[in-house]
Order: sequence, then C-alpha cells, then structure tokens
Amino acid sequence: MLNPSRSSQSSLVIITAIVLCIMAVGVVAGVIALSRRSPGPALLKVPDDYPTLQAALDAADAGDIVQVRAGIYSENVVLNKAVTLTAEIFDQLNPVNNTTVIDGMGGSSAILIPAGLTQMPVVRGFVIQNSVDGIQSSSEFIAEFNYFHSSFKPANYQMGAGGINRNNVYFKSNDDAIHLDDVNRPLLIENNRILYAGDDGIEISLQNTSVPPALIEVDIWNNMIIGSREDGIQFIDYTNDPLDTNRRFVIAGNLIANSAKAGIGLMPSANGVEDYSGADALETIRVFNNTLYGNNHGISGGDNLVVLNSLIVNSPGRGIWRIQGAPGANSVVAYALFHNNVLDADQSTLGPGIITGQDPLFQAAPNPGPDGAWETVDDDFSGLLLQASSPAIDKGVPQYPAANGEPVPANPITGFLGAAPDLGWREFGSPAFITPTAAPPPSATLPPVRRCDRRPRPASGPRRASGPRRPSRVRTCR
Repeated sequence: MLNPSRSSQSSLVIITAIVLCIMAVGVVAGVIALSRRSPGPALLKVPDDYPTLQAALDAADAGDIVQVRAGIYSENVVLNKAVTLTAEIFDQLNPVNNTTVIDGMGGSSAILIPAGLTQMPVVRGFVIQNSVDGIQSSSEFIAEFNYFHSSFKPANYQMGAGGINRNNVYFKSNDDAIHLDDVNRPLLIENNRILYAGDDGIEISLQNTSVPPALIEVDIWNNMIIGSREDGIQFIDYTNDPLDTNRRFVIAGNLIANSAKAGIGLMPSANGVEDYSGADALETIRVFNNTLYGNNHGISGGDNLVVLNSLIVNSPGRGIWRIQGAPGANSVVAYALFHNNVLDADQSTLGPGIITGQDPLFQAAPNPGPDGAWETVDDDFSGLLLQASSPAIDKGVPQYPAANGEPVPANPITGFLGAAPDLGWREFGSPAFITPTAAPPPSATLPPVRRCDRRPRPASGPRRASGPRRPSRVRTCR
C-alpha cells in the first residue's frame, strides 16, 4: 500500500522541478534578449573608424551617429536610414564658417535621401557644395546649421519629403535655393539666410495630381530671403481652373528684400517665370509680421491670401497686386504700412489698419558688410529693424478674422512688447537673429554614446553590378 504522504512529497518535487525549469528558460531568454538589445546609439567616426561617409552610413543602424572630422569629402552619399550625419565641429551662429565639406563632384546630388523612411535622418553642420542638388529627398529629414553653395538646387524636396530646414545659409544657388515639388508632408523652414538665389529663394509647386489626403501645413518662419533673381517665395499653380490642393502655408517673421521680381509671387498654369500674372490660387496662405523691402512687387496674386502686420516698402513696381478673389473671398491686406512704393496697391482688397505716407524709420539701411562688396555672403540687412519712434510700433493686431470667420493666425500672437504687435518682421527691441521656435537647437556636444570600431570580415553574398561587394563590417562597441 502506497504511503500518501510520500506520494504527495514526490509530486511536490516534480512540480517544483518543472517550475524551476520554466523559470530557468525564462531567465535564459531574458538574458539573450538583453544581450541583443542596443544600449544606445553607436558613434561611428569618419575618418577614424571609416574612411568615407558612405562606408560609415552603410555600417550604421537607425539611431546611430556618424560624426565627421573637418576636411573635404568628395562623395555622392545615399542616406537611407534614420542616422544623424553630423560634422564634429560647426558654427551654429554662422554656418559659413563650417570646415567639414561634402563635395558632390558635379553629380546629381551630394546627399540623396530615398523614399520610404519612417523616421527622419539628420544632416548637421556641413558645407554642402558642387552638385546639381545639395540634398535631394523623397522622405522627411532635418537639415540644420549647414552652408550650401555652388549647387543648382541646394535643397530639393520631392513627393514624400518634409521635416525641418533651419539655421542654414544658402548662397548663390544656380536655381531655387529651396525647391518643393508635390509637397505632401509637413515642413518647417525656419531661421535660414537665403542669399542671391539664381531663381527663387523658395519655390513651391502646387501640383494638383498629388493632392495630400489630409491637410498639410508648410511653415516659413523667421528667414532672411535676400536678392533672389526672381521671387523671394514663389507659388506655382498647376491648372487654369484653380483648385485647392489641401495644402496650407504660414509665412511669418521673414525679411524678404531686393527680389528682382516679387517678394511673394503666385503664378498660374505651371509657369515658373514670374510675369506678374498674379495667380488666383485657392490654397490657404497666411502672411503676417513680415517686412517686404525693395522687391519689384511686394506681393503678387492670391485668392485665399491674408496679409497682416506687415511692412511693404521701396517697391519700384507695386506694393501689392491682385490680392483679391470673388465676392466673399478671404483675400485681404490689413494692418500694414506702405511706404515709398511706386504704387502701394492695385486690384487688391484692403482691410483696416492701413498706414500710408509714413516712413517706417528703420535703424539702418542695408550695407555690403565688412568686405565692402555687394552680393557676397556677409551683406548686412540686419539694420531693417524699427527705431523707437517708428509709426509701425504697436500698430498690428494679435489676431484678425478672415471673411469666412477663420482667425488669423489660428492662435493669437503673444510675446509682443507693447500694447499690440508691431508691424514687420521683428518687434522693436528684438534682435535680427533669433533662436528656433519649433524646438531648441541641438547642442554641439554629443550625448554619451557607444564608440564603434570597424573590423572587416570576408565578403559574402552576390556581387553588385557596379563591382565587387564591399567587405561588410562587424562593429565592436564600447
């Protein structure tokens, strides 16, 4: 006869053993998972660890940092993952002084960002030069603290592109400095200096074959756009029958000066050559607290364009032209000061708060800067700020209702120093150069990261059509 107590003890031992086995398996699985989990972004250094930018980018994983020492890197780079590509040292205040150069060797692009990226790569702190496109992208990305020159289109946004473009300097592009085609992602263009573009400072094509499924917004804030050979900002409509393509634009806090054609121009029927047609574009365009100085036309066109709190001065053509729409349309210019234009307003709807015949009293006229030569990168327009006695002080409004009841801007302006906002791109007493508003600029000091060394292993897999497969790299990180 079996002893019940002994049988119970045996069962308890078996159950305990099973539980311990399950726990052991769980512990082992956890250890394996932890061993596979990345402890943080890896730091890959060029040329210390990898001889070229592309070699480092090929070895990097999403989230890693590729840090590049000063020097000239003659490459056409493909940035196809969410990596931070950054110069080791760069000048946040004046990227013209950057010393790490990506030279595109006359190729189609110095940096190509393909479609399909779900997280944004970052390009930070370089001189980007000598290519058709400085950066051509079909995915969202961040470009900041770069100096672009000697390119046809330094920043070329194709369908799928968007992100943040801030604190860069663009100098003498052969065509548009910043070009937007088929835009269908949000984009912030902020705190850039765009100097002497060969065509438009910023060109935006409103293709109606690629209407975004949901409303997207492009914000153009706090930029200096100087000396464009055509328009400072140009919108190109793509149909003879105007169509709202589900895109919204906010243009605020900019200085747009000395454009050969229009400070802000709207063109019809896929025509990118400014002829002052003044397109009847229906896209929502909200323009407030800008200074338009010395452009042939201040603003030309727009059937859904609201202008507030702005200075429009020294136009040898018209201050504003064809800012109007059908009865009841939103288009209006209100709370603005016009001065020294050959004609202040023509075929345009004027609202309240218009000041004419009074000098805005700027602190200083533009000057050629320390080198004494015009059309160089040090030309100085920072004196176009208000004096204490300016008639433009406190003459704006925090918010204005459009004809359809829409409040412009969507949230009332705050932070002004007096009883009301001033007119123009800067409040009296504010500096010409300000820090970004969307997010604080990243520190030049990188966060603690793993250091990765390269170690070759034999090539494997199929050969590429262009040549032998490069040895892959095994990264050892510490």
